[in-house]
Amino acid sequence: MEKKFRLISIFFIVGCFIYYGGRFGYYYMKFNKKSSNSASAEVLANTIQKQGIVSKGDGLYNNSGELVFKGTDVDNYLLYSNIMWRIVKVNTDNSVVLVTDSKISDLAFSDENSNYMKSYVLDWLNENGENTGILESKLSNKEKFLTKNTICLDSVDNLNNITCHKKDNSKYVTTLGLGDYLNSKGEDSYLNNTDDFWLYNVKSDKKVWYITNGNLSNDSSSSIHGVKAVITLKNTIGSIGGKGTKEDPYLIEKEANTLSFNSYIKLGNDLYSVYDMDQKIIRLVSTKLVKDSTSRSTNYYNRTFNTKDSYSIAYYLNNKYYNGLSYKNNLVDCDFYTGDYNIEKNYDYKNIYKSKVSAKVGLLSMSDINLNNELNNYFLLNKIDNKIYSVNDSAEASYSINTVRPAICISKDTKLKGNGTINNPFMLEV
Repeated sequence: MEKKFRLISIFFIVGCFIYYGGRFGYYYMKFNKKSSNSASAEVLANTIQKQGIVSKGDGLYNNSGELVFKGTDVDNYLLYSNIMWRIVKVNTDNSVVLVTDSKISDLAFSDENSNYMKSYVLDWLNENGENTGILESKLSNKEKFLTKNTICLDSVDNLNNITCHKKDNSKYVTTLGLGDYLNSKGEDSYLNNTDDFWLYNVKSDKKVWYITNGNLSNDSSSSIHGVKAVITLKNTIGSIGGKGTKEDPYLIEKEANTLSFNSYIKLGNDLYSVYDMDQKIIRLVSTKLVKDSTSRSTNYYNRTFNTKDSYSIAYYLNNKYYNGLSYKNNLVDCDFYTGDYNIEKNYDYKNIYKSKVSAKVGLLSMSDINLNNELNNYFLLNKIDNKIYSVNDSAEASYSINTVRPAICISKDTKLKGNGTINNPFMLEV
């Protein structure tokens, strides 16, 4: 009997060791995974969780297994592809959802059908044919870092009854949804930074939800509002530095010191940022506004962008302004897209590519990414219903606006030195 009891005890102890040892191993592996972007990096989800879970106030909440940032004073900044993002949440599988810290464009949502999956906004964000994927094309190592977003496409008429029967997970980049906005504490969250921006949710009457000054509203799909982008990092991505603050954001990429989107380049005494590039040219936009000191009327700015028309802003930029640049010999001709943005084309941004002007100095167009929302009151290239578009939350031309934000191009063969940061920008080699 005693021998039988000992055998049973041994089996019991061994069984407990195997079971609890296995569970320990499972949870150890779950919360101590090695990341895919650095063998020594801790998985980002685990780094975020170390901030601690709160049950009141601002901070990181456990929301049925998801870790969600709520409130205004939260350390959820992350830098990726030279774009500042905010961490919305950590999913139950440890993937991490991000939203751009500020709006990056202003666009009409779609045609009158208000179908998000066929919207202009989604085309602008994702590669889907010619002149699409304006943002996606700028994201570095997309297949390595990103997994596709899951969004809910049910119509939402009642904010107390948001359902998710119809889903889509076919896109790398989307906009923010009502559910995530409300879960962040809405108007009392970090998402309320005065930006006016679209959500992806549509009402049954085809009006689209958007945020304005932290308040939820809905509007016609042909209206123009800001665009914030949302991406999801893979659950294997590791944190290689940073504390999540604005001054010291989480990092997931090593500093490459190579020219890329939103790198900074200093020419003469002027600082520019890269807003686009191809195999031959680098497109740069000024980080400051330039005062057009000559006497102008609104009509002057509202004319066609024509470098040979002395009454066009194009003439001023490519003559008096250009000739005053100490580095003018480093500039090359490039195309600036001048097509109209109007009701006749249902406010489809792709129409701006229908016409172009070759010039040394131009302006940003409606379709270009804009990461500097601190600059205000300057004109873009394109007209909206025959009124020139200005970056001042208005499509109206204004007599009070007499500043421009020049855009230029340099050859990709230009020899540069530096690391491309705002504190150590690339400069011309001499």
